[in-house]
Amino acid sequence: MDTYFKEIIEKINVGKAILFVGAGFSQHCINITGTTCPLADALAEKICTRGKIDPPSTDLNYTSEKYCHEGNNLNELISLLKDELTVSEVSEEVKTICTSVPWYKIYTTNYDNAVESCLPDLLPLDLTDNVNNLQIQDKRCLHINGYIEKLTLQNLNNGFYLSDETSMADIFNSSPWSTVFKNDVDRCSCLIFIGYSLSDFDIKKIIYNTAMRENIYFIVKQDISKESEYKYSKLGKVVCIGVEGFAQKIKQYSHQIKFNTINQLTSIKKYELTTNTDDTISDKDLIDMFVYGKLISGYWKKVFYQMTTTSFHEIN
Repeated sequence: MDTYFKEIIEKINVGKAILFVGAGFSQHCINITGTTCPLADALAEKICTRGKIDPPSTDLNYTSEKYCHEGNNLNELISLLKDELTVSEVSEEVKTICTSVPWYKIYTTNYDNAVESCLPDLLPLDLTDNVNNLQIQDKRCLHINGYIEKLTLQNLNNGFYLSDETSMADIFNSSPWSTVFKNDVDRCSCLIFIGYSLSDFDIKKIIYNTAMRENIYFIVKQDISKESEYKYSKLGKVVCIGVEGFAQKIKQYSHQIKFNTINQLTSIKKYELTTNTDDTISDKDLIDMFVYGKLISGYWKKVFYQMTTTSFHEIN
């Protein structure tokens, strides 16, 4: 377990660590009604009660769609969602995870504002936001399913998605944000999933296709089934300690986490010149270097050694 965390800390300190959180991440946060933020099944039951849907169901897609199709008051639905999903007090573990690590970017399938409550300078976004309007230095959190503080009657099911008719699978796949996420996965130093379920095909497909799965970590509950653990392990490394356990580990290793890290260049590496310049360069070596970008150490030595003994950097 500690081996994984030493890896994680090293990758965090590169400066490009990405956090991806699901519903299990903020379930112990307190909403403005004074209760904990409900998971999908509990929220579905509340919608059933408000819309007098009989028989009641714990399927959020079904209940939200049924509520709308039966002509219930949408303003009351929005009021219910804001009451249940607006965080007034974050849990200690959420605060620790959000504030004790210099996250490069944050993604979430959650509607709530738990992350923003911890990081007030963070820019909250949803799929309706224009990718081209962002600056590369912006610290942001993309709410893939929608963000509670942006919820209005006008963007219900158009930026804030509840039902199958506007499922994340279709919307996210056709959004420019899908490309942004894929590029982030390929380029990040590590991608850490917390409280997330592999229920969405598109995100799962993006993870499965990346060549960087050794940099992906799933923080899952301790009593996860062997079947589920196996499914996660096909996509990344599985750490069975839960949200609370991860927060404790972050505290344990906090003295090693660097907040002033400048993003290290990931496409160059240090190259030391030596005094040995007797390497013979063939025509094939030259073709490999200039056509295919393959390093020919002897060529570098011959060209640069007489100029200086200072370290150079090779570009991959």
